[in-house]
Amino acid sequence: MELDFENPIPLHAQLKTILEDQILEAYYKDKIPSERELMDMYSVSRSTVREAVSILVRGGILEKRHGKGTFVSLKPVQEWLKMINFTETTKSMRIKLLDHGRVLTPENSRCKWF
Repeated sequence: MELDFENPIPLHAQLKTILEDQILEAYYKDKIPSERELMDMYSVSRSTVREAVSILVRGGILEKRHGKGTFVSLKPVQEWLKMINFTETTKSMRIKLLDHGRVLTPENSRCKWF
């Protein structure tokens, strides 16, 4: 896979997608290439590589180990792809929604709660 320098999608987003696809296809099973190697492979700057990797780290797909490198997370792929509906997400995060100053709950809401 190659980056498209003419594409309006930022290079870091393209690189993130490429790395994510390679991880999901088990091309990288343990450690991914170093920043320098990725810079050389894709002809991009260090900041582009760092941003792409940082997004994957925040998403739980990669994990950085100081002095060791960046590794594919030990979480199963199914956990990365796990989707929860909005209601379950707000409940698990203990988020309360406001409707004109009134706290919404499944009991008093006009919206449909699943």
